[in-house]
Amino acid sequence: MPLKARSLVLTKSQAACLIALRNGKVAKPEIAIQAKLDLIKTATVLGTLARLGLAKQDQAKRWHTTTRGKTCRFKTIPDRLRRNSRIPGSGGRRLLKLLDRPMRGNEIVEKLGVSHQRVRQLVIKLHAQGRVTFGDPENPFWIIRRADDRTPLLSRDEEHVLSAIPREYVTTVTKIRLAARMPENKVQKILEGLIASRFVEEFEGLQGNRVYRLTEAGKNHPQRDRSSMVRADRS
Repeated sequence: MPLKARSLVLTKSQAACLIALRNGKVAKPEIAIQAKLDLIKTATVLGTLARLGLAKQDQAKRWHTTTRGKTCRFKTIPDRLRRNSRIPGSGGRRLLKLLDRPMRGNEIVEKLGVSHQRVRQLVIKLHAQGRVTFGDPENPFWIIRRADDRTPLLSRDEEHVLSAIPREYVTTVTKIRLAARMPENKVQKILEGLIASRFVEEFEGLQGNRVYRLTEAGKNHPQRDRSSMVRADRS
């Protein structure tokens, strides 16, 4: 017999997954990331939520709350601790050793010589252990860094603008706008932030206009796209 809503008790992991579902997460990886669980634990928890009548899976393998799951109240209890659950395995240690700077998921795949699926599993588990963070929670494999790495991560637009500035000489906001393919007012606002972060310097040009160049920190930022740099240099 189903438990009454007023007496429903969930473990912390079960509650975290239910909240992720209520927040519109439908795929197992994104549920795992929000709940800070590994994929194996997430699959187990979702199965339990389904048996409790709180979650269901559609034909496309996406997860959703049931009507009861959307509105039920619950109390939480701690999870049973798993032995060595906070210790990275050999694959996780290899990935952490590689991650000496923020990296994209594709770069990690290439350097480790394993599949995208394997990297996804490792990264999600390391995130659950609090050992890595993501630059974009909505697209976590875009840029990944160790939790103890203090390298400032840029937004996608900031990355595009930084990559549009030539490495060795000054440029104007108009040329940056053309290379980044953004409106000038948006580029100008992003430049102000990059200047405040000391990735870009601003000067007065020979004709009295404002010009911009990269600082050493800007040149060496791991998110600066070298292919974009080449296009900017040729513009």
